[in-house]
Amino acid sequence: MKKEKQSLLDMIVVAGSMGMTLFVCICAGVFAGRFLDNLAGTTPWGIMLGGLIGAVTGFWTLYKKALAYMKDVPPDHHDGSGK
Repeated sequence: MKKEKQSLLDMIVVAGSMGMTLFVCICAGVFAGRFLDNLAGTTPWGIMLGGLIGAVTGFWTLYKKALAYMKDVPPDHHDGSGK
């Protein structure tokens, strides 16, 4: 029972970390785009492009984190069944 709770907690931490990573990447892209819009007067193109770049960067980072997580977790724990 203790091992199952620890495994669930680990999964929640990993999922939260991935969600926060995506959120931060998108926000950074939007803020950088907004700054460029204010600097160049190109509203709303900088925000849209920055958000898109942030989303692509965020999903790429999630992909790399997921691959690293899959390498760290033994194969019998991937499906959550523990069998």
